[in-house]
Amino acid sequence: MTKQTKSAKEVMDLIQEMDNAERWKLLNELYYKHYSSPEEKYTEIAMDY
Repeated sequence: MTKQTKSAKEVMDLIQEMDNAERWKLLNELYYKHYSSPEEKYTEIAMDY
């Protein structure tokens, strides 16, 4: 896999094409990577809602 630079619009277009479950997984990953405190343990989201 090669790295490609994407614009914000291109990323938004890709997200728009995802199914809802994949969007939730992405939000969960982004939260733990960028917004959670270092002490907070990673929790996989339950997809049985």
